[in-house]
Order: sequence, then structure tokens, then C-alpha cells
Amino acid sequence: MKKNNILILIIFVVVLSFSCSKKKKEIQINKDETQIVEINKKNHEWYYFNDNGYFKTDKVSNIPQVIKKPWTEAVRSSSSNIRSGGSNESETGFAIINRLGMLIFENKNISLSKDINLFSDRTAQNLSFYNGTPIFSVYKSSFFNDTVKDTGYMNNQNQHLFLIQYDEKSNSFYPIINCNNISHELNSEVTDYFWDGMNWYCSIKTITDVKNNFSYVKWNPSVPLLSLSPLNASKDIVIQNISADEYRRKMEYIDYSKSPEQIRTMLSNFDTDVSFYMNLKIADSTSCVKYHNDVKDKKELNCVSLISKTWSGVLFEDGTFFIKGALSGKYILRGYKPVAIKLPKLPDGFVYSDFLISGTMMYVFFEEKDFYEVGRNGFLAVNLEETLYKEIGVSGE
Repeated sequence: MKKNNILILIIFVVVLSFSCSKKKKEIQINKDETQIVEINKKNHEWYYFNDNGYFKTDKVSNIPQVIKKPWTEAVRSSSSNIRSGGSNESETGFAIINRLGMLIFENKNISLSKDINLFSDRTAQNLSFYNGTPIFSVYKSSFFNDTVKDTGYMNNQNQHLFLIQYDEKSNSFYPIINCNNISHELNSEVTDYFWDGMNWYCSIKTITDVKNNFSYVKWNPSVPLLSLSPLNASKDIVIQNISADEYRRKMEYIDYSKSPEQIRTMLSNFDTDVSFYMNLKIADSTSCVKYHNDVKDKKELNCVSLISKTWSGVLFEDGTFFIKGALSGKYILRGYKPVAIKLPKLPDGFVYSDFLISGTMMYVFFEEKDFYEVGRNGFLAVNLEETLYKEIGVSGE
């Protein structure tokens, strides 16, 4: 009975996090302040995911039907970010594709790096960067992943992986630390964490036949992070037990008024009329920070924002995208005034969930949602050279 109650609670949290895709509200844009650009068929291409990789399609409605799965088990984009390039280089985009691998975006070039042993039976998420190296976490869901019941796994005979690095030169994934390095409890998983650039705040779930227990720790390495491995990490990290409240304070939503100024000025024309939850990512950086804009009696939307060295962007789940600044190697759009792009309308039940930009290409992820389950999903590739710069022109007006 207690397990059922916990499941109901987790599903409720998931619903709050992702919102109900069937109740869409479209953003109303002030056309006097923000220029609106529509994309056409020549400027974008659709792709979808399945268990084998990503494939092109002519439209979302033609993506083959799939059996819907809990979001922890579905092949889907779970996290993305960009790494800044050098003085004459474009950003490189990275996206974790749950149960599949890592997608790498270099302007118009897309590649997929797989690791069946790592991704096939784990949930992968929380992409960030350590000195330019992509790192992320993996775990097994105690509710939806039956492999946690394997005898060897329950007794820690198999590794309970936690933090992973992606090495581009070898095109390989390497464990940095395991859950076993920060918890002495058998059959434990780091289900989530927040990294502020110095300390790692982790939620650890210990799975037993009787009940699941949660504990929380804060740790930091005494040596460079990427020099760690599960074999030596226990002696090279400093661990401190923390309270549930301290952990939750790191994970909670912050009032939108405290978000970065470049985001608030970009959305200033309508943020008094729309409630939204925002996940903010910064290029090259640590864990994303969450903000909440609470407008009384207004339907709440989800959005994702990303700040790079030369531009800032915000994507709302209805496909309204705002951008301000200059793409890599390009002039500043509209004298640093915001531009809005209306992405193609998705079929009922679908939402836009995340985005990244590499060079002059924007990649926007979408998925079909039903409560805590995910169905068909993929990404939209948009040519911003054609969509923005040729449409707006050098004058920017």
C-alpha cells in the first residue's frame, strides 16, 4: 500500500513537471516590440527516434506508432546543452537520448554515439559540462525497471553506475563514480542531483523488498573530477550527509524575478500575462536552474531557456521560440531586440520540450505525452540562416 502511495506521489510530481499536453495555451506576442518569423517547408526537416537511432520523416503525423512507455524508460531526448566554440568555431550541441546514446550536433552535421551496455537498461539525464567534457548521470527506476530486482544487482555484485563522462576522441563513455562510492547501502541509486560548480547534491534511493528509503548527501572531489574512477573515487571525494530540506532547496523553483536579466528583458512584453515554469541552461555550464513565473489565474506553461556567449533563447511548449543576440559568426539581430519564431504546430498530444543551437542550425525536440508516459518523439532541424537572417535582413527591421 505504501509503495502505491509513493507511486501516486511520483506520478503527481511528473505531471507538475511536464504539465498536461492536452491543455495547450498559445503565447500571445506583442508585434510592436517583437518581430515574428514563420518557418516554411524549405527551412526545416523532421526526425524521429526509435530503438535503433534517428530517422527522417516528412511530418510528425507519419511517425510510426509506438507503445507508450514511462518517461524513464522511453527512447527520448532527456537533456541537452551546448559547448561554446573557439573564436572562429561554432558551438557544438549535445543531447542525451535516453536508452540510446548521445547525439552530437555540429552545425548541419549530426552523429549518434551508442553504448548498449550503458544505455539499454538505464535512465540517462542531467547533461552538463566539466571543462568542456560532457558529463551526465544514469540510474535505474525502481518502479518501471525490472532489472533492479536481479539478485546480483540487489547485492551490489553489479555496478550501480551514477556519473558518466563522454570522451569525444575515443567516442566512448566512462564511469566517473558509482552510487557505491557515496553510499554504503546495498541496491541504491542516485535518482537525481544538482551540481553548482563546486558541490554535488544527490538524492539516493535505497531499494528493498519492504520499502524504499531516501537519503541525501553533498560531495566534492579532492582531485580533478575526470581523474576519478569507481575504483579510486571513495578515497578522493569528501562526503557529507545533508537533510532532505537542504537538498530540496537546491532543487526547488526560484522566483522568476531573480532570473538572468537578458531572459527577463526578452520576455518582458508578455510575462505579466503568462504563468510558466522555466528550466534555464547556460552553455558550458553546470546543472540547469529552475524558475517559476506565477501569474494569478493564468494557465501555466513549460519552457526551456538557454544562454550562450552571443545569444539567448527561450522555447515554450506550444512552439513559440524567442531569440535575442547574434548567432556564431553573424551580426546582431534587430539591434539586440527579440525575434519570435513560430514553429510548426504539432498534432494533439505533442509538445516541444527542449532545444539547442549549433552554428546556424536549431534543433528542437518534441514528444507525445500522455500522463507520465511518452510515445512518438524526435527533433525538428531548423535552418536559422534561412529563417532569421535572410528573412529579417541586414537592417534588422
